[in-house]
Amino acid sequence: MENLFVPNEILVAFKEHYPFVSLDSVTWSWEVPGKIYEAEFELDGIEHEVEFTVTAEWLLTETEVDLDEVPEIIRNDVAARYPEFKIDETSQVEYSNGLIHYELAIEKDGIGFDVQYREDGMFFMSGEDL
Repeated sequence: MENLFVPNEILVAFKEHYPFVSLDSVTWSWEVPGKIYEAEFELDGIEHEVEFTVTAEWLLTETEVDLDEVPEIIRNDVAARYPEFKIDETSQVEYSNGLIHYELAIEKDGIGFDVQYREDGMFFMSGEDL
């Protein structure tokens, strides 16, 4: 993963959200080239991805969570919708507008993709690398 030059206003916005994270421990890349920066780091052993616009507006934070932290309604829907798939990774996505989604990476026989649900359990979307 690349570690690109990040303007000071983006770094300041990042430190406002994560004052205890050392900038030396953050890997920066483009989520959308020229439009959205992505910062990846670990905090207390938990992986985080944070996205900022080029104008330093925070868009979202994706945080790795344990499967048991995903609402039961979502776990049940994944089991019903994709009965032969195994859940590999789970994360919570907090958006700047206050919405919370859950993203689950699922896999079967080497074929994998992500599914995303709203916090209330409504299926939102599926695809690769959401």
